[in-house]
Amino acid sequence: AKPIDTTLAVMVFKDLSPSQDLAYLAEGLAEDLIVDLGQTKLLQVTALSSSRVFKDKNEPLQIIAKQLNVSTLLEGSVRMDGKQLLITASLIDAASGQTRWTQKYSRQLESYGQLTGEISRAISNQLSDNLSEDTTISFDNKSGSADAYLMTLKGKQALRERTIESVTLARKYFEQAQSFDSEYAPAYVGAAQAIRKLAFDRELYGDMEPQIAVKLARTHIEKALIRAPNMAEVYGVLGAIEKLAGNNDQALANYDKAIELNSSYADAYLWRYLLLKTTGRIMDAEASLRLAHTLDPLSPVV
Repeated sequence: AKPIDTTLAVMVFKDLSPSQDLAYLAEGLAEDLIVDLGQTKLLQVTALSSSRVFKDKNEPLQIIAKQLNVSTLLEGSVRMDGKQLLITASLIDAASGQTRWTQKYSRQLESYGQLTGEISRAISNQLSDNLSEDTTISFDNKSGSADAYLMTLKGKQALRERTIESVTLARKYFEQAQSFDSEYAPAYVGAAQAIRKLAFDRELYGDMEPQIAVKLARTHIEKALIRAPNMAEVYGVLGAIEKLAGNNDQALANYDKAIELNSSYADAYLWRYLLLKTTGRIMDAEASLRLAHTLDPLSPVV
């Protein structure tokens, strides 16, 4: 398949709710589209931590694209009417400023997972003339529960705030999501990630004994692995848990598996860099760091 375009940034969706209280959905939708589209080998998709730098800023699209080093931007808006999601999405060519594709969606919140999949496929088709060799997007992130989606989206938002209080709250949201849908893999991945971040370690900021964090996080990630064996985030977070446990070889194998499943997984490259640096594999570490920086050029931690 001949790629027409290979670099994309998904911007945080504009919150058009009257009370401006859908930030978790505006950012979460962008993040889920980044995860879906990152599985498409022909696309390089910028990480949310870089694209969200421009949230609520009226920068010209050409300036944003230049700073993120991409040729195409996806932007849109979101609001809710009861439990009805109203979303617009537009694909913009950065050089010309022309809209390549735009679509409006109206779906029940229960259909959130199907909706992100539908948008991802539409974008993939717009960005490549023939995806017959590259239809690799795996949708393990579906639930039938609106509340499971809501709690998971709120959990991810709390994780992004990067404080002990917010990460503790995130864990509660993810565990609530599990109670609404015990088969929803992202709720287990999120809980494992929150617990890992609550450990005290030189790369983390929590106050939980690392051994306890490893045991608790592993319980959640093993449940995710059963439910979503093709989800890159499962292996990325499992790798981070193995690193916390001191199992460097297993950690590296899991990071590599995560990257194989999603070549735009910036965190996995960053975690891989940190691991390789501590084990003395400097050239390999620096290559991983370069890739992390390419995918997440404005991140405060890359």
